[in-house]
Amino acid sequence: MSNKTILAVAVLMFALVLPASAVEIRGTVVSDDGAFTWNATNFAAFYYDIDKNIQSETLNITVSGRTIAADGGLQYTAIGVLADFSSYKALGKDGLVDGKGNYSVVGFMGDKYVAVNSKANKLAKLVYEMDETDKVTLVSGEVLKLGAGYELKINAVDAKASPRQAWLSLSKDGKTVDEAVIGQKEVYVYTETVLGEEDSLIFTVYVDSIFSGTNDMIQMKHAWLIDNTNAKEIKTADTYGLLKVVNAEAGKIVLENDNTITLSQDTVVTVMDNLKLKVADASVLRFYPKIDVVTETVVETPKVVVTTQPQATVSATSTAVQPAATQAPSPVVTQAPVDAKPVETQAASQAVPVTTNKAPGFESLYAIAGLVAVAFLVLRQRK
Repeated sequence: MSNKTILAVAVLMFALVLPASAVEIRGTVVSDDGAFTWNATNFAAFYYDIDKNIQSETLNITVSGRTIAADGGLQYTAIGVLADFSSYKALGKDGLVDGKGNYSVVGFMGDKYVAVNSKANKLAKLVYEMDETDKVTLVSGEVLKLGAGYELKINAVDAKASPRQAWLSLSKDGKTVDEAVIGQKEVYVYTETVLGEEDSLIFTVYVDSIFSGTNDMIQMKHAWLIDNTNAKEIKTADTYGLLKVVNAEAGKIVLENDNTITLSQDTVVTVMDNLKLKVADASVLRFYPKIDVVTETVVETPKVVVTTQPQATVSATSTAVQPAATQAPSPVVTQAPVDAKPVETQAASQAVPVTTNKAPGFESLYAIAGLVAVAFLVLRQRK
């Protein structure tokens, strides 16, 4: 193997870990001026729940020539829509908390949020939610990792009581925030004041079964958790890119442009955050809205084998990029599998994913350089 061959192999290995181009999620193309509206049916980046058939976001635009007029020519609206708690439907309860069997969902910039106490301008991320058929089984003393720093611990189980009971404690970042003794077939609820909203639901879980045996166990369903510490309030007059909040009522958020926006040929106009308008490189106006979604993928370099006389082999395999961590860690499981799925970001789960391989860290580069050096030394020894 010549030095040129070694160099070619090195270049190939570096190419395998270089970042790839991002792919956009786009809405329907507009090829004329006038008024147009995008929602989840013609812009896949916007929030949509196909099971519940609910959507939340709308983008309205009015164009004259290549100009979007000031004071509302471009308007983005997000409204709160109701979604049922899985425990409410499954158990036939009159209400999970204070007679409410549902919660308000808001899609904002394509991501799914919970409207705190149904206030659409007060948003918290939903980080853990079980479907109606999901369940998790833990033994006494075990911990269920929920995400956002929250953990649920089974302190003790009393299978001789009637009804059977379990002593639960909920912690945040290692500190206990609540404890309760919950009976079998009961719902555990934890609330706090969030963004000034008293008794806002933070966490709930249904204790389905308590078992006694070699290990005392508890089976739970319908767990639901929001990240209250990172909740945000959208206020009137707040600005997001080219848009300003003109309405921040309990039921909806409305943002509009203050100034004129020009859709120049062959440009990308950033409206707010990652929402953009891409304009064609053409004399006739043609454009569409887009949101770029970035996910990480595992990129593994191939094995490189250098052979000498008699047969001596040097090989190496390295992983350049690790996959991104899910928003909520997988629960600890004993005896039974966990069916619950952490909440995914809406854009990534709803449309064709956008793959961007991130550049490797210095550790990966050192590993590749070391591999090339070893190959070079082997060849020199051969000579």
